[in-house]
Amino acid sequence: MDLLEPAVARVRRLETAAADALAPAEEVRVDGWRLRFNHGVTRRGNSALPEARGLRPIARKLREVRDFYAARGLPARLQLSSASRPAGLDAILEARGWRFEEGARVLTRALGDPPPGPDARADAAGADVRLAAEPDDAYRAVQASVTPRAGDWADARSVALHEVGLRPWHLVLSDSAGRPVATGLTVVDPRARLAGLFSLATRPEARGRGYATRLIRAALDRARADGATAAYLQVAGGNDAALRLYRRLGFREHHRYHYRRQVAAGETAS
Repeated sequence: MDLLEPAVARVRRLETAAADALAPAEEVRVDGWRLRFNHGVTRRGNSALPEARGLRPIARKLREVRDFYAARGLPARLQLSSASRPAGLDAILEARGWRFEEGARVLTRALGDPPPGPDARADAAGADVRLAAEPDDAYRAVQASVTPRAGDWADARSVALHEVGLRPWHLVLSDSAGRPVATGLTVVDPRARLAGLFSLATRPEARGRGYATRLIRAALDRARADGATAAYLQVAGGNDAALRLYRRLGFREHHRYHYRRQVAAGETAS
């Protein structure tokens, strides 16, 4: 079956791979659902992933989700795709007044060939890309400059990924003056032969110079060398610039996911 075919089994495979690569600060399995907490860093890291139907009634499971996040000072939120279970869960949540929130597109590409075309800008020609199994100060600093607290999460995430047999590669791109300006994380699953690209971040003042293109090319080269046959990444809805970049590099949309958030007391569902 073609990896790009958006069948439910393929969606489930990619959603599971991405969930395994997330490694949030806390994850609890409840009757086929993953309840994830990551100190507020990313909605995905602070949402429940309903992977399997399970045996418990939906009402009970939703109460458990609500109680889990309330205890951590966050609203109850579920990440949903066509692979979510039980089937029809999105409609159930909508009927119960859970608010729709935009999620992300999941893009994939085969790794048989290098990405097409030259680097986008000559500015990246003098850049240097380093790869390491563990994050360093430069990686953490660039991550934190784009997403607050993301740098603090990097070390714990790396440890957790190594412990479950995944291969994290932390990329740091420095400009011609040696200043770290872009970073990213490639997580290779040697069993599934999949590589996920995460935490792609470029300092705001360094954007538009081809650094992201150079970084992604290096990430795909590393994934290919590690035996991965396909790569995937996620791009937030509305991020048209990133979407254009990924398409130029051979990525195509595979599926989308969104969120449903429980409406707080006094808040309208619409």
